[in-house]
Amino acid sequence: MWCGCFCCLQTFEAVEVVDWIDDGDTPLCPNCGIAAVLPGVTDLAELWKLRGQRFGRFNAPPDMEE
Repeated sequence: MWCGCFCCLQTFEAVEVVDWIDDGDTPLCPNCGIAAVLPGVTDLAELWKLRGQRFGRFNAPPDMEE
């Protein structure tokens, strides 16, 4: 299964996750180390939207501007 991180906006296979918190319930992103991993979510637009909801609005990458 593929996962996405809504903090660093990277996608990766679930087997790449090696660090967990909350007694093994919450995966940490293997790229940035933040607990922002979503299993099955790899669409950049969706990750960007969730990032904005969680961390506040940022300027969108040029290819995603409306």
